[in-house]
Amino acid sequence: MKLPTQLNGASSMRRAEFTAGRYCALNVLSNLRSDSDEVRIGPHGEPVWPDGVVGSITHSGDLAIAAATLVTLHRGLGVDFEHVIKSEAIAEIESIVLTPNEINFCRKCIDFSYTVTLLFSCKESVSKAIFKYVGRYMDFKEIELAAMYNEFALFRPLGPLIVDFQGAVFKVYHRNASGGAMTVCLLDSDT
Repeated sequence: MKLPTQLNGASSMRRAEFTAGRYCALNVLSNLRSDSDEVRIGPHGEPVWPDGVVGSITHSGDLAIAAATLVTLHRGLGVDFEHVIKSEAIAEIESIVLTPNEINFCRKCIDFSYTVTLLFSCKESVSKAIFKYVGRYMDFKEIELAAMYNEFALFRPLGPLIVDFQGAVFKVYHRNASGGAMTVCLLDSDT
């Protein structure tokens, strides 16, 4: 696999993560029976999927995951994995990622670090799922946790995210996996 020129000066770790993520993406395209064997890199570093496909890639250390689906089934998809954030980094992450209501929610949970990590990962998945429509990575405080359940969480937009998503509710599936949080956001055609 040839690396894009955007990665010429990247560290060996970044190049390895990119390669692993693209390898997973090509496997997903093969499973979808796509005619394309390429996921390009967009101007913001985002994966650009072939026509008719929406997908997402995540990598964290030694783990790489890609997921994709046909646009006839879902209009957006975001996937993320985050290792549990270490306690020394929690204060910085929570101030960047969480709203005051979310911080209060996390403080009531048994495992504060995991819950902050989970909300961060959920928001990453939403950001990836809507990127195609917003054209930018959202500020994490543009959405807020509305409800948390055992297998999924609901988030609502807080500001003028974009007109298409006013009043939307984003459903993010989550699971505690491999010492971290695994999340997936699927946008149905009515989201």
